[in-house]
Amino acid sequence: MNCLCGSMRTVTEGSMLKHSARTTASFSMRIIHVYQNDWVKPVLTMINKANVKEERYVYTNSSALLTEKEARSCIVRMLMQPWFGGEPVPIDKLTRSLRVLSLSRKDRKTIGSLIEDYEIFGGQLVWKSEQLPELGKLVRTVLGITDKDIEKLRSANELEELAASRLKKMNRNKLQDICFVMTSVEEEDNDDI
Repeated sequence: MNCLCGSMRTVTEGSMLKHSARTTASFSMRIIHVYQNDWVKPVLTMINKANVKEERYVYTNSSALLTEKEARSCIVRMLMQPWFGGEPVPIDKLTRSLRVLSLSRKDRKTIGSLIEDYEIFGGQLVWKSEQLPELGKLVRTVLGITDKDIEKLRSANELEELAASRLKKMNRNKLQDICFVMTSVEEEDNDDI
């Protein structure tokens, strides 16, 4: 029989009775009952305490779990950093956020490489105006908003409310910037005119 608490020897009930006719309640501190499976009678076991320093256990949560709204908000803050400004989002939080979201492999890889760029450039991403449709698609993907969802909406306020329902604590100006980026479309070439 193995024990993590130190050396241990099994004492049969007969030898224990020879040694002392004490009741179970008056056994020394080093004797315990061990029941295994469906045994009717316990096996009495003597234990020698291990030589370890006892300390009070204190739980430390090294990485808090993120909700889906928090994860979306972190990724959107990273993508929209040029519009939002402020302190950069910590890289470990972005990585945890990416793990929380249900994204396609392609989108996960794209956002993962953007997180790497974000880290390399010290929390600053730069988007060219011709990249806004690509950014809009990424933001819609992170928020889980499809083109059909946008087509069903009747006003800009409804789009703002939809985006707000998918994010955690975004002010109105940030929501308007998000909606602007989400609805950006590629410009058509008018070379034929």
